[in-house]
Amino acid sequence: KHSPVDSNYNNAFVAKYCYRPDTPQMFYEEVIKVACYYGAEVLFENQKIGLQHYMTDRGYFNFLMWLPDRVQPGIAAGSKNTQYIAEITDTYIKENIDNVYFKDLIGEWLEFDTLNTTKFDLAMAAGYCLIADKIKIQKKDTTAVREVGEFFKAHKI
Repeated sequence: KHSPVDSNYNNAFVAKYCYRPDTPQMFYEEVIKVACYYGAEVLFENQKIGLQHYMTDRGYFNFLMWLPDRVQPGIAAGSKNTQYIAEITDTYIKENIDNVYFKDLIGEWLEFDTLNTTKFDLAMAAGYCLIADKIKIQKKDTTAVREVGEFFKAHKI
């Protein structure tokens, strides 16, 4: 069902993943499934190169998100980006807290420490989502609208 513009689900996180599978490959497969299900690009920590290689080898390279003016997909983890995550999260909370349905995420935000992010997986993941969302909005190209028939050349629509 189409949500109206003022829907409580606009600007809301729609899924949460906080499981640690037995192997990295199991995690990578689950990332692929989520990316395909939601039709979304994946913004990942690019110093953890395994996901990039796995998705490329499996034919899902186009699901990897590229930030503007970068030479590789993903985002570097580090104090600069952690500080940026804290800033955009603060703004998000002030503007959208009523649209947050995951209590454990709110709990992590309440205790978040930019100097010790390892115990705040949900808060950091939410921050990466906010960065990705901000990038997608900034680079949205409305002139790139194409007719659906262009995707299905073999069939007449």
